Amino acid sequence: MKKIILILIIILGIGVWGWRKIFFKKTENKTANETVRLEPTRILVSPTVTVIPTKKLLSFEEMNKISGPCAVVKVMMYHHVEEDGEANKKNITKLAVDPETFKKQMQYLKDNGYSIVGPEEIINFFDNAGQLPKRAVMITFDDAYEDNYRLVWPILKEFGYKATVFVPTGLVNNENYLSWQNISQMNGAGIYFGNHTWSHKGSNGTVEAQKKEIELADQQLAEKGQNQLKIFAYPYGTPSNNAEKVLSDLGYKMAFTTNYGTVLCRGKRLEMPRVRIEKGSLKSYGF
Repeated sequence: MKKIILILIIILGIGVWGWRKIFFKKTENKTANETVRLEPTRILVSPTVTVIPTKKLLSFEEMNKISGPCAVVKVMMYHHVEEDGEANKKNITKLAVDPETFKKQMQYLKDNGYSIVGPEEIINFFDNAGQLPKRAVMITFDDAYEDNYRLVWPILKEFGYKATVFVPTGLVNNENYLSWQNISQMNGAGIYFGNHTWSHKGSNGTVEAQKKEIELADQQLAEKGQNQLKIFAYPYGTPSNNAEKVLSDLGYKMAFTTNYGTVLCRGKRLEMPRVRIEKGSLKSYGF
């Protein structure tokens, strides 16, 4: 009898332990499930699936409506024109076009019916509803290097083309840069000289720093009878709100970046795009 009672107690104990295990397992699963439901973003949201909308490129019609009037003008941007050997010696190969290539590029413009315009025509288009030719091109050089006088100017005169040179005035008369005498000679023969700051300082400084750079260059150019139209090119090509404020306060009519583009708009006249030209046919640059 005692053995029977002992066996019943053992069976009863095993049963209770089994039901207890099953019950607590269900409870634990329920608690885990509740935790998942309470914090779904921690499990389901991943930065790798975040969708960032791409910036829409505006058509000419849209740009003209928002910032117009606009016109298609290819503003060519150069720095040096130098023989390959000299460019290698001076370590300027990335900024230089050899004279033969430059002359071929100018010939291409002539052969393909392009019209060379200067800053005055573009300002007249913006402010006085002036007309621009259909295949308008503006030729610009940054930094006022001495080869602009020695090699560029004779080729431009050969074709009867005008151009604009942006001058960091504090570097004038230094080695490898134009002199004020060069500038005076070239200005009288189709070359316009604009502001490129005093020391070629970028536009990321304070308003005070930008004012010092831009205003000093503006004064020095004015003293030499230059830049009456008030045009500017940003050193290193990047505009800023501080620089634009200074330019606006000084009455500047246009400012050029190094951002690629061929549409110039009055509403974006202090952020004008250009086309950087290197070696090769102009056809490869969309001309």
